[in-house]
Amino acid sequence: MYSAGVASVKPRVITGNREIVVQPEGPLTSVTAESFKRALLRTIENYDCPLLLDLSEVPYCSSAGFHAVMLAAQVLNRRGQKLRLTNASASVRKAMEIVNLAALVEIVV
Repeated sequence: MYSAGVASVKPRVITGNREIVVQPEGPLTSVTAESFKRALLRTIENYDCPLLLDLSEVPYCSSAGFHAVMLAAQVLNRRGQKLRLTNASASVRKAMEIVNLAALVEIVV
């Protein structure tokens, strides 16, 4: 569980799928987005495979959080890989629609 206002990222490798799963916990806000972005980009740099962003523990994502996701998607796209998002709450999915995030990432229901 997360403390109010604090988000953490726990990357883990799923064997067999050649895919990294990153699961942030907590709201992705202007306060937490920078550390989230750094952890996300470091994970992408350390692993040469597609990334799945599991948003099941993210109750809210601000524009700063979406900016971090878009930046990660662009880095992966340049490598010919795709960022996939899964388990987003209804409110986060709605915000993803508003910022047209599906243009850069694959959204897995």
